[in-house]
Amino acid sequence: MQVFKNTMARIISVTFFLVLNSAVIAQKKFVPDEKYRRHAARAFGYYQEKKFLQSGLSYDSLFNRNKGEGLKSDKYNAACSWALAGNADKAFFYLESAAKKDKWSNLSHLLVDADLNSLHEDKRWSTLTGIVKANKEKEEEKLNKPLVAQLDTIYREDQGDRMKMEEIQKQYGWKSKEMDSLLTKMSRQDSMNLVKVKTIIDKYGWLGPDQIGEQGATTLFLVIQHADSLTQVSYAPLLRQAVKSGKAKPQDLALLEDRIFVRQGKKQIYGSQVRTNIETGKNEFFPIEDEPNVNKRRNSVGLQPLEDYAKFFGIEYTLPKAKKK
Repeated sequence: MQVFKNTMARIISVTFFLVLNSAVIAQKKFVPDEKYRRHAARAFGYYQEKKFLQSGLSYDSLFNRNKGEGLKSDKYNAACSWALAGNADKAFFYLESAAKKDKWSNLSHLLVDADLNSLHEDKRWSTLTGIVKANKEKEEEKLNKPLVAQLDTIYREDQGDRMKMEEIQKQYGWKSKEMDSLLTKMSRQDSMNLVKVKTIIDKYGWLGPDQIGEQGATTLFLVIQHADSLTQVSYAPLLRQAVKSGKAKPQDLALLEDRIFVRQGKKQIYGSQVRTNIETGKNEFFPIEDEPNVNKRRNSVGLQPLEDYAKFFGIEYTLPKAKKK
């Protein structure tokens, strides 16, 4: 998560959502309808509110209604909720379903996800990681393996410390020396990762999943999304072209463009950027251009309605009506 401090607000991470989006795009067998998406957003909302048991039960209901079918990203989220609720059996049930049936292959994320720490000593953990590793190796047979390996390391470096932020915030607070130390470490790591990713892009162009896998493609985006404003502006045209050629996801470009606009003091287009108002302590969206029509733009790039997205951040949101001319 990239955090930009100022006197009034801080930008909230959307990294976790990017990971979920990647999983949704990669899965092609099950196509969720609107009812499914809203139910999944509600279940994840309980997770965000730390109501892990309620979240797990909500995911159970979601899959039961769909005869066991669902997105592997939602199965993974269900596992996280059940692990945090203290039910290892349920957690492994969903993780094994995602790994065996849906060929979940994001080993790096699995290994750094603190939500699953309670499962590491269970004898089923090594079996699970073995299955995911095999899925990963199978998926990477025709990929550029040296680059995949390098991007795997970069992904872990990018996400590892970011996954510690919530716990440090909870334990010490945002203005603590512990948080400042973590942010400094993240900034230093981001700079080193950026050098590596720029070298890859400058040499090969913006690579797609067919060359570096879904996670590798996501890693390229994450590092640029976490970079300085000048770098983001410089590489946005390459990402835009990659979207046109099918090597990158349109929602990645949407999030990068929103981040650029927000940093430039302009209104965002897709409503992806969220901040916490330090005075009220509540999350809110940065100003949105033509807000009554934001969902039309979000739908055009494969993003869910803003009302559902808002729930991830605990924002009570109602789409404003267009003003009559």
